Amino acid sequence: MSDKVFPSSKPATNGTAAAAASNPPNATANKSHLYNPTSRPPYRPQPHTRRHRSRSGRNICCCFCFWTILTVLLLLLLAVITGAALYILYKPHRPTFTITSLRIHRLNLTASADSSVSHLSTLFNLTIICNNPNSHLSLDYEPFTVSAISDGNGVFLGNGSLPAFSLGKKNQTSFRKRCGFCVERS
Repeated sequence: MSDKVFPSSKPATNGTAAAAASNPPNATANKSHLYNPTSRPPYRPQPHTRRHRSRSGRNICCCFCFWTILTVLLLLLLAVITGAALYILYKPHRPTFTITSLRIHRLNLTASADSSVSHLSTLFNLTIICNNPNSHLSLDYEPFTVSAISDGNGVFLGNGSLPAFSLGKKNQTSFRKRCGFCVERS
């Protein structure tokens, strides 16, 4: 096979172009570093410089939103697990209130002569039983009022108050109260 000769990229001066064209260059002289590893410069890796990339505002906002939502979801999950554990542990039930006795001792309706004003006075004896079915929970009540309203037409008969009390675990408390009411209607 014949070797191909390529003209040099620089024009020859002093008439050496004809001598260069007639005498082809030695191929191994130009490519000696490819065939002789000792003449090649050794590989020296460059030290790795860590570039600090500045985060864009959008990236920071997305990261903040992600961690905020993740934190809220984890707190919500923890609250649900805690609530379920407490519910299973205590098994709460509603207390029951039962009126066992209601006696009307006095019911007096008086009207004025011109029938523009009526006066209703009542006196009730009331017995209420409060029952706490819970075995792990005790209940404390503040004073509260009891109102009496007629069933047919919704006439307000009066109200009375019961004192503060505490229901212990699996306890039943009974109240006997005399409530007097006085209502004026025009």
